[in-house]
Amino acid sequence: LFRSMSARLNALADASVHSRAPGVLVAAVVHAELATIRPFTRGSYLVARASSRMVLRARDCDRLGAASVEFGQFAAGRPAYAKALQAYSRGTVEGMVGYLEAYGDWVARGIAMVSDQFEVNSRSRRL
Repeated sequence: LFRSMSARLNALADASVHSRAPGVLVAAVVHAELATIRPFTRGSYLVARASSRMVLRARDCDRLGAASVEFGQFAAGRPAYAKALQAYSRGTVEGMVGYLEAYGDWVARGIAMVSDQFEVNSRSRRL
């Protein structure tokens, strides 16, 4: 088990640094891997969310760190979040595609929330 986890973490670290895949895709995989292999006794989901946010910033997908993927996950609901991660953990093409679609939705919801907040703040400044 330790070797398997260690190998997956090493592969994940290597891929997150060297992959030429789009940043959102890398962030999604980082999140899913850390959330499903659960390398920590406590806090693996928190580390997964924080790590995916760092990837989004490092890959210039979210330079300000303002888009909240967590908001999208919250808005989708805990059952949908768990279902998406379970689908990913099965390792099937369908499961992974389903998870990636869910992650994309979470990103879009987070961006929409930030956009709405910006709009509200802009309007209040004009008044």
